[in-house]
Amino acid sequence: MLNISRGRADIWAAAIVYAIAQLNFLFSSDTPNYLTPDELCNFFAVKKSTMSQKASKIRTTLDLF
Repeated sequence: MLNISRGRADIWAAAIVYAIAQLNFLFSSDTPNYLTPDELCNFFAVKKSTMSQKASKIRTTLDLF
């Protein structure tokens, strides 16, 4: 179960964007609007491990694969 009322809003926002980016292949260098996970982390000023863990929870809970 996700409880987005707990935790920092910037981490949840980054995780949501990360999950969507993964689903839409934005981290693939073959896409025209290529983005690296590090760029996303820098933009939101969050740690990559935290962001990816939350994104994984989001994808699992919402069955997004």
